[in-house]
Amino acid sequence: MRITSLLASLIAILVVTMTASAPIRVAAQAAQAVGVVDFYSPGTLQTIPGVTPELFAADELTAMLANASGGHFTVIPRRTMLQAQSQLGWRNWDALSFQRLQALGHAVNADHLVVGWIPLLVISEGGGKTLPPDSGGPPEATANLVVQVFSVAEGRILTETRGSGFALGATSNLLAEWSLQRALQPTVAPVMATLSSSGP
Repeated sequence: MRITSLLASLIAILVVTMTASAPIRVAAQAAQAVGVVDFYSPGTLQTIPGVTPELFAADELTAMLANASGGHFTVIPRRTMLQAQSQLGWRNWDALSFQRLQALGHAVNADHLVVGWIPLLVISEGGGKTLPPDSGGPPEATANLVVQVFSVAEGRILTETRGSGFALGATSNLLAEWSLQRALQPTVAPVMATLSSSGP
């Protein structure tokens, strides 16, 4: 009887020791989810065959952020964003409404949304004459952008950055795309810095 009790005590001590020495596992935190909303144009942009600037800019910025993320956050696919915007009856000016942005963020399970404006996109033939082109010189394009990071949980803008881009000597659709790409590029680093500093 004493031997049985002794064995039971030894087993209990062994179990406690093994439990105490076992490594503590900390659950990995899920990466933040970030979505890019269709860009907003406060005015009427030029009609450019084959290019919708608001959609092109959002597509390009999504790709840029995905390439720069390094696994630190998850970029929500544009298809998912477009589906959610369609289901919510999204309108161009909804990018100005914090309430609508929060609804979109919840719909796609995003921690942050990246919101952009296109205050200027001008394609001109030399001498500042806008499309359709004339004989004034090589065509050129200028784009100005505003990019903001919106916190879904806090319902507010965390940061704002701006970018400008210029392109010369191509067809109107390529000029629009190149100028927008070049305007987006300098906005990536500030957006990344904000997302990194506001991570979980």
